[in-house]
Amino acid sequence: MAEYVVRPLRHQSQLLTLPWQYRDVQFFFNIGGYSSAKSFGIVLLMNKIASYYYGHNISFGVGSTTQTLFAKTIQNDLEKLLIGAGIKYKPDGKENSILIGTVKFYIIAQEQPKLIYAYNFCGMLSDEGDELEQSKCIELFGAISERCRVPLPAVEPEELKYKAMYEARMNEIPREQWDNDKLILEWRQKAHRRPFAVFSTTAQGLRGMYQITENLKEKGIPYILVRGLTKDNIYNAPDYYQKLYDIYTPNEREAFLEGKFVSLTAGKVYPSYDEVRDTVDDFPIDDDAEIWIGQDLNIASSCATAMIKRDRILYIVKEWQFKDFGQAATIMRRDFPTQKLTLYPDASGKMIISGYLAEFTQNNIEIRMANSNPPVIERIFLCNKMLLTERMKRFKSCKNLNMAWKTRIYTEHGDPEKSKVHPAPDDQNDSHEYCLWRLLSEDADFYDLYSLTRSFAKSK
Repeated sequence: MAEYVVRPLRHQSQLLTLPWQYRDVQFFFNIGGYSSAKSFGIVLLMNKIASYYYGHNISFGVGSTTQTLFAKTIQNDLEKLLIGAGIKYKPDGKENSILIGTVKFYIIAQEQPKLIYAYNFCGMLSDEGDELEQSKCIELFGAISERCRVPLPAVEPEELKYKAMYEARMNEIPREQWDNDKLILEWRQKAHRRPFAVFSTTAQGLRGMYQITENLKEKGIPYILVRGLTKDNIYNAPDYYQKLYDIYTPNEREAFLEGKFVSLTAGKVYPSYDEVRDTVDDFPIDDDAEIWIGQDLNIASSCATAMIKRDRILYIVKEWQFKDFGQAATIMRRDFPTQKLTLYPDASGKMIISGYLAEFTQNNIEIRMANSNPPVIERIFLCNKMLLTERMKRFKSCKNLNMAWKTRIYTEHGDPEKSKVHPAPDDQNDSHEYCLWRLLSEDADFYDLYSLTRSFAKSK
């Protein structure tokens, strides 16, 4: 049999090394251009994992948009590689898995993220997650994060040394002390690589993967991002890259050929937002201040946003995400014990609000319910004008709204993206804009912008 040789590309080589070089990092991203061999990078990772952990019965997830797409992309190349290298494998169509050595890879259809909750994995390899709609992509990431929970076994000499040390320690002390013993905890961490996930995709603009990485950055959670350029794939035809380069716009080139997160189609919903200019440090709020609260309503996750007015500027001073809306009134009053509170709820939730009138009355919170919500395009227009004229700022602590203003985009149909999974960026936007619209329609200091918005509406 002829020798079977695979020479990984630059970004593929990095992915074959980084998860074991940075053992405490859980999330790895390969954001690559079209035809940068992202899927084949997952094939190489599967082979590396099967070889590295040979002899250990562990399981990984491998995600593709659909089972059919997996068969056409990853599985086809995987079988060619395994057969060419003389490596035995065993596919199982009933449970949608492939056994390579002692490592079992379960094939997951990512368009149904809830399927992942049936498994406990040592890790997950996800292909083209950004092809999903933004809410599905975020839901997928959450499911993967939760189900990658089984530590990887010790295989390196250093790992085996620490494994022997903590196992010996467990024999020395009573069982009830194991979970709190500092030496066991320290040595166990050094013996096992934590579960990890690799997300390999072409960026589809400022969508799911962009928001995920921005959230990780905001929360201080470490991750590693590798960029794979289309032109780095030396196996493409020499003129392939140039042909693509000629037909794409500058932003499309950066996204589809260079692996960058850039705005596509109609761009951001809130282009007027400047994070530096429109953010202020939190300051004390007067005990007798008047506070206006916008309230969005969704099952198991209802977002609210509070504002005050000072020196003819609106400040967003607080945000909430209530899993149990029955606690909302109590929590609002706890956070603002002496201030005057007025609530502007989602007009479509009249029945929900009516069920909690007693709680809001008891906490001395006035409710102003409108007959209908303002049109979404008009209130977004108004929000952008408030930001552009520097008449609205947010407290630095309001991080959800910051992320919402930065990441919400228009769909391919030209509509502001609306998530089906809650909480989501548009939920915080909605809660804020319900209140903003009502305030500006009643306040002379802002009526010029409100009138401009009404003129905009008539011109459409």
